Amino acid sequence: MNQDPTSPVKTLYKPCPFRVLREGETRYSGGAVMPTDRLYTGQIAEPILGLYFYNARWYDSSLSRFAQADTIVPLSSQGVQAWDRYAGMNNNPVKYTDPSGHFTEDEIDRYLISAGISDASERARIMAQWRDDDEWWKVIGPGGATYGDVLVGDKLLLGAPWAEIVIRFTKNEEADTFGFWGVRSGSKSFTNSDYSLLTFYDEASDIIWMRPDTEGNLLYFGGTGYGGDGANVQGNELFNSIFHGGAALAGTYTGVSLLVAPEPTIVTKVIGVAVMVGVAYELNQAWISSHNFVRSLSAAARRDSYQRLTLP
Repeated sequence: MNQDPTSPVKTLYKPCPFRVLREGETRYSGGAVMPTDRLYTGQIAEPILGLYFYNARWYDSSLSRFAQADTIVPLSSQGVQAWDRYAGMNNNPVKYTDPSGHFTEDEIDRYLISAGISDASERARIMAQWRDDDEWWKVIGPGGATYGDVLVGDKLLLGAPWAEIVIRFTKNEEADTFGFWGVRSGSKSFTNSDYSLLTFYDEASDIIWMRPDTEGNLLYFGGTGYGGDGANVQGNELFNSIFHGGAALAGTYTGVSLLVAPEPTIVTKVIGVAVMVGVAYELNQAWISSHNFVRSLSAAARRDSYQRLTLP
């Protein structure tokens, strides 16, 4: 349906509604105003470049090819088509998609094998545990992290941040999956290129997920715990800590006054003891809230500091 040439929307549909569109062809064209920048297979379109951004690589829909070669040759999942490293969707876009660029469940399974988990039932248990952890699965599962991405977490000690753990995903061509290097920078206890993702999952809290742009600048993509949802400072936790601390202080004064009264009765003693039990509860809540506030503060600080970094 062609519109008036003076209209900002020139073409809404292809002239022939029965013509089959070729792979990558845009059905909808909205002139200067488009309802979304996610077009072919839901990927981000860059009209000036004529390319789609598939997280790990750029895709040229006019050629039905990626602009960069795949960094791995996943023969076990794609067969001989894997040798065509510029191909999209295994040369079969009707059947396959490539929503994240990398890290399919098969690749995660191969990573677990490379990490020494040879028992298939144990790998299935780990995968099920990771899938059930919604925040973690959004980071590591299909559509999540890819090669070059950085994860930064806090190792906690008594509920408070103690050591910073950093990993960056690399490729493991021998195992046909991903690998990474990791370092715990806070305690300086190790620098190990073989650091396990399983250990990272167990140790790291409030994970910040970063991805380098085309110039190497790290951008925030999400996270877990206080590292998720923008990794913002939780001021409400500071308020809760002050509130519960104040309640504990007031309760202590009241409880002690009842217990040390010149002629306390059984009733005043019972009330005094009950008040002091309440004080213990309020102190515990103040402790928890203060640690939660510190954790959110640490996550926000890590987000800001890593966003100022440029990776090679």
